[in-house]
Amino acid sequence: MALTAPATGREHWLDGLRGIAAAIVAWFHFTVCEMGPPYRSFWSTPAEDNRRWFQLPPFRLLFAGQAMVLIFFVISGYAVSISIVRLREEAPTHFYRKLTYSVLRRGFRLYIPVLVLCLLSHAALYTGLMDWTPGNPKEGCPGAEP
Repeated sequence: MALTAPATGREHWLDGLRGIAAAIVAWFHFTVCEMGPPYRSFWSTPAEDNRRWFQLPPFRLLFAGQAMVLIFFVISGYAVSISIVRLREEAPTHFYRKLTYSVLRRGFRLYIPVLVLCLLSHAALYTGLMDWTPGNPKEGCPGAEP
């Protein structure tokens, strides 16, 4: 049975790379404050604390969360735009329709969840369901009162 490309023109291997990069970023955010040695270089000082096998360059990619953010965005930009660019060459009239639909859909998909989370968090803060006091005086807006 031969695998054929779907009608949407998505590159599945790019989606896989994006997924791997997103998983590494999520792992980074969950463990960066809890685990020290994986996020230090093999060549950091003092040397006796930094001679573990997972600090070597091939394995260090599993803990490179900050670099994977950049890779994720580059791959996402390419993967999102390649199907639209291919459509431009095949059917120019469908190109503009897909482009406007993509921009409109992406706006709703990105901004509605952010708006809902902002409204819920502000409602929880003002009703007393959530009690937050900044621990660091430089955190937040100094002098601002709700």
